[in-house]
Amino acid sequence: MTDDPVRTFVHTDGGRHAFQDYLVRRRARGRVRRIEIAGARRARPAPGVLAALTAADAIILPPSNPLVSIGPILAVAPIRHALARRRAPAAAISPLVGGRPVRGPLHRMLRGLGLEVSPAGVARLYRGLIDLFVLDRVDASWAPRIEALGLRVLVADTLLTTPARAARLAGAVLRALDPPRR
Repeated sequence: MTDDPVRTFVHTDGGRHAFQDYLVRRRARGRVRRIEIAGARRARPAPGVLAALTAADAIILPPSNPLVSIGPILAVAPIRHALARRRAPAAAISPLVGGRPVRGPLHRMLRGLGLEVSPAGVARLYRGLIDLFVLDRVDASWAPRIEALGLRVLVADTLLTTPARAARLAGAVLRALDPPRR
């Protein structure tokens, strides 16, 4: 995202921790009070990032943690603005399935920050940046709440346990976005 120094810190009741320290050594323990993306305000996009967003036929945000995986990327203001102003359709795949994160402590982070631990809570974080939110089949009942946010919804099998499943999901998302063909 950038060649400039940017670091993620997690603030808990126990203090300020570098993200990797919080995740690995501290095993994501402690109530998350704040997530700090240090250096993001001064950071400039790496060469080619904005051009790639401008030239893309479609943009898909993976089922990653929107706070500490996608969040640092979007904290670089020109990248966030480029995504918000893009011409290509954009989608995000929910990192929650059946109320649990696909991987990591997302549910505890959302709860600690006072955010809704649900696909709708995650979709709210991406509002204004995407057109389509992808839900796992087990979460299909969330579709009306997400549509009420102004997003289209695709319900699909989102667990990427094999390359074939990942390819099927990618194809379904691209068809739902219906990007223009060059």
